[in-house]
Order: sequence, then C-alpha cells, then structure tokens
Amino acid sequence: MIRIGIALLASAALLAAAGVMMDRLTRANGSEPSRSQLIQHWSAIVEDPLQESSIRQEAMLRIRNQGIAAAEVLPVLIRSFRVTELRDDAVLAIAAQGEQAVDTLRQTLYSSDYDIRMGAARSLGKIGPIAKDAIDDLEILLADPKYVVRRDALRAILAIAPERMPGYVPHLVELMQHETIFYRRWEAVMLLGETGEAGRKALPVLRELAHRWADHPSGFDRLIQSVLKKYPPLG
Repeated sequence: MIRIGIALLASAALLAAAGVMMDRLTRANGSEPSRSQLIQHWSAIVEDPLQESSIRQEAMLRIRNQGIAAAEVLPVLIRSFRVTELRDDAVLAIAAQGEQAVDTLRQTLYSSDYDIRMGAARSLGKIGPIAKDAIDDLEILLADPKYVVRRDALRAILAIAPERMPGYVPHLVELMQHETIFYRRWEAVMLLGETGEAGRKALPVLRELAHRWADHPSGFDRLIQSVLKKYPPLG
C-alpha cells in the first residue's frame, strides 16, 4: 500500500509539473505542446538530480510508453544507467524502442563506464532476438574485467539466441560460483540443465552446490538434483 501511495503521489506531482509546462508552451505557441515537447520535458525531469527518485521514475515510465517516438532522448536514457534507482526503468524504456535502438546500444557496449556497458547489455537482452546483430559485441564483454558486465552480457546472449546456450557452459559455471543474487544463481542452474551433453563440464561445480545445500532442503536443492539426474554416469 505504501508503494502504491508513493507511486500515486509521484504521478500526481509529474502531472502537475506537466500541466504547468503545457500552460507555458500553450501561451508561448498558441497551441498545446507536441508529443516531442512532452518527451523532452520528461527527459529533463529524468536528468534532474534534484527531483525525487519516484518522480524521475514516473517520468521514465511515460517516456517508455512512447516507444519508438522517444528515440530522440535515447542518450538521456543511456546516461541514466549510472543512476542505480533509474537503471531498470531505463532498460525497459530503451527496450520499448526495439530494433531502432540496437545500433546505438552496440556502440554503447564499448563505453569506458561499466555501468553504461552493463545497462546496454541488459537492454539488448530485453530487446531479444531482433538484437541478434549485437551478439559478437556481447561476446567481447564475456571477457570484461567487471563480473556484473560479464554476467549481463551472458544473460543477454542467451535471451537473444538461446540455441547457442551449450557453448556458454563455462560462463554459466561462473554464475553458479559467484552470483550473489539468489534468483540469478537459480537461473544459471536451470539454464545449465538445458545445455545437453555440454553441461557435463559443469558437473563438479553442480555437485559441490548439491553438497552445500544438502542440509537445506528447498526448491533450489530440488532444482540442483533434477539437473544432476539429466547426467547419469557414462558407460
């Protein structure tokens, strides 16, 4: 209920700000502001560090709802990857632009800022199979010095081209060993179970996980056991 209340307040505040802006533009131009002017207004709110996070997030949502029409503020959305509380919203807003954003995101993967690289990888993963031209660029990030960038590049590749999964077993192993967010470690184990015979390379790590979770019966423990059963002893 508290979150809903905050969201409603943010929406109301943004609507009030938009109303003031519309009145000013109407007086200046003699007509209501265009969609482009509204998008520029919302992007200015997104970039304003003095605004409450909830209001900036609400502005991001409104940009996202414009889809391809918001391509003009793509640089603003990319810069928002640096702001932790805006990053996920920026990813979704960019993904809403679809294929049109792919070329810019491919270039962004080579940014010197790892937050930007990470956000670009996440966005490409959300765009999905139509971002297939970015796979070679994402594969370069599998050697990135930052674990979070390697992780999100891998997840993006698997979202874009799941048929390539068997070739990424070593990277799934890294996720199983080092991922600190539980559901992502779960995801890595689940994906491993879909790699076929290539997944045998990961059995030592999977057995180690099974040993650690043996005294903690849970859905994760059952998942590990179900994947292990896919690899009976050879011969």
